[in-house]
Amino acid sequence: MEIDRNHQKPLHSQLTEVIRDRIRTGFYPVESKLPSEREICEEFNVSRTTVRETIRQLIREDLVNVQAGRGAFVKKPNRNISVNVSLNGFSNDLIKSGKTPSSRLLSLEVVTQPKEEFAQAMKLEPGDELIKIERLRLVNNVPLAIHLVLVNHRFCPKILEYNLAQISLFRILRDVFHLKIDRATQEVFASLSNERERELLALPEPSAVLHEYRTTYLDTGEIIEYSAATYCGDFYHLLINLDATEKIFKGE
Repeated sequence: MEIDRNHQKPLHSQLTEVIRDRIRTGFYPVESKLPSEREICEEFNVSRTTVRETIRQLIREDLVNVQAGRGAFVKKPNRNISVNVSLNGFSNDLIKSGKTPSSRLLSLEVVTQPKEEFAQAMKLEPGDELIKIERLRLVNNVPLAIHLVLVNHRFCPKILEYNLAQISLFRILRDVFHLKIDRATQEVFASLSNERERELLALPEPSAVLHEYRTTYLDTGEIIEYSAATYCGDFYHLLINLDATEKIFKGE
C-alpha cells in the first residue's frame, strides 16, 4: 500500500493503516523492532513529524511500545482476558465482561451431505442439512479464537438471511427461532498450533493452543449445534471445582 498525497485522509492516518496492517499480518512479527524513523521516512517519502504521530497512534492502540535508545517494537497482543463462559454465547459473555467482541467470517456454507461422524455425533435424521460457519473471533480487535460451528438447519431454516459474522448465533436461535438452549457437553485439550492457526491468531512459532469441542442441546434433548474452537493458549482459563466424596469424609 502506498501513501496517496492527494487523498483527503491525513498522511499520518494513512501511514498508521499501513503499519497496523503489517503488524496484524505478521510482516512485522511480534516483539520485532520496527524500521527506524529515517527508514520509514525514506520508504514512504514522509516527514519525521508524520512518522512520530503514527508511532504515537500505534502506542495508543497498544500495538507498539518504545524502548529508550532502542526504538519502537511490536507488542505481544494482550490476550489475558478473563471471561465467565456460559451458554449465552461468546459475544454476550464478553460484553458482560466489559469487552468489545467482533468476528470475521472465514467461511459459510450449507452441507447437504454431512460426514458420517457428524451425522452420528449430532444424531441427524435422514435429509438433515448442516449450516457450517467458521469465524475468527476478536476481542478489542485482538484475534483470540477460530470458531467452527455446525448447526442443524432443520431447526432454523432461514438462518442464512442473517449476518452471522456480526450477530450472536445464540441470540438468533433464541429470539428469531424461539429455541431454548438447555445444556452442553464440552471437551478441552491442548496442542501445538499449526501454520493456519498461527497465521489467523497472529501467534509466534511455536505456540500452544487450546481446542474446545462442544455439543449443545435444546430443552427437547435434541442436538442443535456442534462446535470446535481453537483458542490462544494465553487466553483460556479453566477453573474446576472439586467436591470431596462421602467416602473421603468417612476415611474409606
